[in-house]
This record gives sequence, structure tokens and C-alpha cells, in this order.
Amino acid sequence: MEDFLKVCQECAELELYCIINSLGGSIFGINHEWADGRIHEDPKKIQNTLDELQKKIEIAVDQVTRFGVEHPRIDGAATPEYWAWFRNWDQYVKGLSKEESAQLQDDLNQKNDLTNWHPAKTWQEVLEAKK
Repeated sequence: MEDFLKVCQECAELELYCIINSLGGSIFGINHEWADGRIHEDPKKIQNTLDELQKKIEIAVDQVTRFGVEHPRIDGAATPEYWAWFRNWDQYVKGLSKEESAQLQDDLNQKNDLTNWHPAKTWQEVLEAKK
């Protein structure tokens, strides 16, 4: 887990969003497939995988403090300010055109500079507008 922590500590904000989103999708997918009986592995093995993914997502979520989210989790639960951060990035990424998404994927894969990839508003502005 130390290597994973280091990746989360050194990655760009967009990369951290992608890590969190990917881990969340994996957890959701495994739970869904398992509940529907499409995974026939030993239940302990599946649970161990889910537990490891959950630990990773917690490590990643805790790193959003680098981007101004003071308290991403309280008593293990995500805070409104964390969700504002996540949803801001989520809406931005999901709102990209097919061409933009392909370019973003190329930039991520090639470890290109990501500073031009960001939502129009900060998560703080989005959260403030909801008040």
C-alpha cells in the first residue's frame, strides 16, 4: 500500500479523481456481479479483494486535502465538501466530448501535462453556489 500512497501523493488532481472513480467503479462492479451470482470465487477471496479496494479508496480520498478539501472523511464517511470536489470533477469528465475524452485518455496514458484539464469552476465555487 505504500507504493499506492506515494502515487496518490504525487499525482495531479485529475489523476486522483480518476483513481477514486476507478476504484469506486471496481467496488460497485464486483458487488453487483457477486450479488447476481456471476462471480463464483471463494467468498473470502472476494471479500478480501473488496477490503483491499476499500482501503485504497480511503487512502486516495484522504489525499484530496492537497486540493483544499480540509476534511474529506469524518468517522469514515465522506463529507459534503469531499462530494462537492468529486462531483465537480465527475461532471467535468463526463461532460467532455468523445474527442476530448480520447485526448484526455492519451494525455493520462502518456503522462502529459494535465494543467489545462480542469472544470470551469472550482469545487468551492460549486459548493458555495448550493448554499
